Amino acid sequence: MKKTVAKLALCVSLGLAAVTTPAVGQVRSGINLPLFPQVRDYANSCRPSNALERDPYNLTAWRGEVLNLPADQLLAVAELYAKGSGATAPNADLALRMLRYLADRPSPVQLRAKYLAAVQILDRAGAPDQDRYAAQLLADAAAARVGGAARELGVLYESGRGAPQDFEMAARYYRTAASEGDADSAFALARLYYEGLVRAPSATAADDMSKLG
Repeated sequence: MKKTVAKLALCVSLGLAAVTTPAVGQVRSGINLPLFPQVRDYANSCRPSNALERDPYNLTAWRGEVLNLPADQLLAVAELYAKGSGATAPNADLALRMLRYLADRPSPVQLRAKYLAAVQILDRAGAPDQDRYAAQLLADAAAARVGGAARELGVLYESGRGAPQDFEMAARYYRTAASEGDADSAFALARLYYEGLVRAPSATAADDMSKLG
């Protein structure tokens, strides 16, 4: 009983701290970017996750047939197989099959599925045509401001994988992602400025971006 009360008190105190503590961006000045969100939402840290532990539809043998399932539920199953859980072994091939299925069909989760499918493809040492396909998926997702898509597209343009190497395009996507609170993109953009691969908009731009982590 004492442990339960102590845990509840911790959750309450962390939740209050999240409400009263200023976001990271609010304690920094001189940077022309929107305020960053909190690094961690402690107010939600004691709430149960909605992630699946098991596949409720038993789709382990699914090979791409048309499914009569809500798109959001299939996306949850795809994410389960992409990451695995304590009760379900990861299955990257099945996850990618589901994500590509969702990416090809209009639904409220189509763009999210495109982003996740691209990430799955790029995690493999695929053929150049697959890299180009992933780049197109990311472009669609980035245009709709799907979180993470602009950063990944910046990486592709910087490296020349799946798209022509173009540091200006890489900087454009890193800048977009950084303005939405992505610290990794801010560092990547600062690096491009420091290395002289793109022209910095001001003398302090590289330093400003590098402080955003």
